[in-house]
Amino acid sequence: MNDGKIRVKYINILRKAAIILCTPDLFIMEMSERCYMRMAILPEHIKKAENLNFCLYNKKGIVMSQKIYPRSKDRETIYLKSVISNPNIIVGDYTMYNDFVEEPREFEKNNVLYQYPINQDKLIIGKFCSIACGAKFIFNSANHNLSSLSTYPFPIFFEEWNLDVKDIKNAWDNKGDIVIGNDVWIGYEAVILAGVTIGDGAVIGARAVVTKDIPPYTIVGGVPAKPIRRRFSQETIDFLLKIKWWNWSEEHIRQHITEIQSGNIEYLR
Repeated sequence: MNDGKIRVKYINILRKAAIILCTPDLFIMEMSERCYMRMAILPEHIKKAENLNFCLYNKKGIVMSQKIYPRSKDRETIYLKSVISNPNIIVGDYTMYNDFVEEPREFEKNNVLYQYPINQDKLIIGKFCSIACGAKFIFNSANHNLSSLSTYPFPIFFEEWNLDVKDIKNAWDNKGDIVIGNDVWIGYEAVILAGVTIGDGAVIGARAVVTKDIPPYTIVGGVPAKPIRRRFSQETIDFLLKIKWWNWSEEHIRQHITEIQSGNIEYLR
């Protein structure tokens, strides 16, 4: 059986399983022997299935995302888009996350913190980003209201203090969404705070704490993060922002990977 037929076969199996199991709106099909055996998929096909199958389905069996692992023998690096189920987390194609400490597929739980539905705040990450182990995105509910005479979050304990639950958001300062551009590299255990926008091509140093917006193609580091230098001349930056190579088709990118990696902008003019 060729790869195409195996792919179709397993997608059909997973679609049927989604209906039979009466799952909630979203569920993750674990890429493991236990799951495949439970789904009556033959063990000899597991290895091929890991590299061929989609992983995230809704209850109607509709494919939500593509393969998890970019490298066949690496289970610490994932395509982040493939494991996201939270509608307030939006991730672009080919953005990768590596975690050698925790399970990388638990990114939503371990790395996106204080993002409660009541705020509707969003984490938006562009295409072709590289996110290192332990990077954290800290949202508005982690804040305390600094305009109050006390930083104590009284509205959260509305029952204790006979307050109106509708005012619970008064417990924190709401600074807005976190927006990460395309082709951004976020270093080991860096922290990005609510309300921050990071421009395309920027680099965030290891364990930096980003409290303010970062311009495109700027390297920052430290606590709080401060600019270290621009990666390229302003002319080159302007050209890269104009061509937006990350929006090219996969075929076009493949044709120009050598030129992109060379660091010589003249090859792309």
